[in-house]
Amino acid sequence: MPIINLRLLMEPDTVQLEITNEQCNTIKEKVEFLQNTLSEIDYCLMLRENIQEAFEDFKTNGAGIDNNFIRLNRYLMNWLNSFYAWIEYHERHYKELFSSLKSYYYDSYFSYRFAYEMRKYTTHQSLCISRIIYDVLNESTKYIIPIDEILTHGREIKSSLRQELTQMKTNGTEIDLVRFTKEFLAMFESFQNELWRRIIPESNEKLLDLLNYIEPYLDKPITEYCIKDNDEIIIDVGDTLNLYIEKKKRLETPDELKRYLCK
Repeated sequence: MPIINLRLLMEPDTVQLEITNEQCNTIKEKVEFLQNTLSEIDYCLMLRENIQEAFEDFKTNGAGIDNNFIRLNRYLMNWLNSFYAWIEYHERHYKELFSSLKSYYYDSYFSYRFAYEMRKYTTHQSLCISRIIYDVLNESTKYIIPIDEILTHGREIKSSLRQELTQMKTNGTEIDLVRFTKEFLAMFESFQNELWRRIIPESNEKLLDLLNYIEPYLDKPITEYCIKDNDEIIIDVGDTLNLYIEKKKRLETPDELKRYLCK
């Protein structure tokens, strides 16, 4: 029979509690749910950090800088690919929830539609950024994603977005990389928070359920709590609980990115 095994920190003995197979399976289901949530949070954090690195590069990059276009395209591709991975993870693990929100955000935000297509464009067609403009009077730099080049080389771009870009070209509209990234970030944070409003409460319930199993031992270190069978760890409950508690502290948009949401 599996046993719940709580290792006591700095002590040689262990506290053991026998549980049924049904209880073991229940715990396993709750732990797996939390582990999925941990991965879900990580996909968000990776995308945020790639966007932050792009904003940091915007501060120092420009005309005449070594590897300027390589740097710009590299940071852009990093967050575009992170966005794609974020989508794919949710499509697999939160399909029903994600699909209900995705349609709204895709239809309502140009930044979502354009980022989605640009990820494919940069992978299969060409790099996005090929123009840097320095405004001498305002002492400012613009990094331009040329619409005409995308329309020429982007053979796989969805027809509806192609029409949208064609209209923007006709109107003389330019796609400035910094503005596009800011608009994307605002859209993404809204989308992510919509997801978390549904995911996190259920995850919190799983957390409380698991804590109920170890309530008699809560004065002991949570990280030492695991389920073992024949001395083999089959469910690492403690580390999952500890990671979830810590990771929840990072849900809020970090201050270094908040500044870009207001401009």
